[in-house]
Amino acid sequence: EHGRIDLAQEPFRPAACLRDSVDMLRPLAEKKEQHLTVQCALEDCVVLGDENRISQIIINIVSNAIKYTPAGGHIALRLEALPGDRYRFVCADDGIGMSEEFIQHIGEDYTRAEDSRISKTEGTGLGMAVVKGFTERMQGRLTVESRLGEGSTFTVELPLAPASEEQRESILHPPVKEHVGKQVLLVEDNALNAEIAMELLKTLGLTVDWAEDGKIGVEKFEASQLGQYFAVFMDMQMPVMDGVEATRAIRSS
Repeated sequence: EHGRIDLAQEPFRPAACLRDSVDMLRPLAEKKEQHLTVQCALEDCVVLGDENRISQIIINIVSNAIKYTPAGGHIALRLEALPGDRYRFVCADDGIGMSEEFIQHIGEDYTRAEDSRISKTEGTGLGMAVVKGFTERMQGRLTVESRLGEGSTFTVELPLAPASEEQRESILHPPVKEHVGKQVLLVEDNALNAEIAMELLKTLGLTVDWAEDGKIGVEKFEASQLGQYFAVFMDMQMPVMDGVEATRAIRSS
């Protein structure tokens, strides 16, 4: 269904996208004692594109390289800029490689090489179909070079327009998030709702103090140090003391 997706056009750093994507897979490579290297000199480069889809392309290619490269093998990744606002991502490994015949079918759904050396390797065979689909959707190009027993090289070239100076600045020098590390008070009588809210707030970098009703919330606030709570998240309908009454009490404190 990759032909039906809408692609984002947001500013991002290709170098950071590559590193972050590869870092997700490093534990798998380390488990097989593989040598995984990343070469990229585009640290200050900011472009427009769909960072999440490009990350999916990288993850699928690199995870394949890890799967089909024996323990102790080498996987080399590099990102380079080409003329005409095009960028090239290359993944080269010294794994088991592929036959010329199999390469012709590598972008097809559910395609996997029949090889006794990989019979126990898990996978659906959809990874490269996703890579090919997303690459073509972005008006890019996927090329594969491989030799049985010698390894494979996957190359993806994508056109990525340069970001404006304002967009570039927002990515290279993002505003400091003043809430990160701050403590908030969550006043919520439903335990399940409280658990969900706390998880969401923690993903924003906040620490959460939970009060089970409005009365306890007021007591926690009055017992806190001045400025201890960055914000209060108040449920409206609660037993003992509802959110409106509790908020009035806190504001008049």
